[in-house]
Amino acid sequence: MKIAVTAHGEGPDARFDERFGRCDYFVIYDTASGDFRSVKNTAAAAPNGAGGLAAALVRKEGVSKVFAGEVGPKAAEALRAAGIEWETGGSGTVRDVLGARGVL
Repeated sequence: MKIAVTAHGEGPDARFDERFGRCDYFVIYDTASGDFRSVKNTAAAAPNGAGGLAAALVRKEGVSKVFAGEVGPKAAEALRAAGIEWETGGSGTVRDVLGARGVL
């Protein structure tokens, strides 16, 4: 399973980003391989519709679950339509968020 965590930077030690649609990066953790990969959130600069565009981006990356601080209603609708689960809340680094949820 691939899990995306919203982040301010790249890698597992990047600070968790409270925003979904306008986060700087998605740090994607592959539970099968244990690998991390960072993807720049190109939707962050969109004048509108960032949540839906970000949902399309993580879907394209094969993500099954997202951890974010907040997910707006349009982003939630797009994630639901893509079959992607999400959980809100968290603090610290990407590694901290994954650890707190028992993933690491």
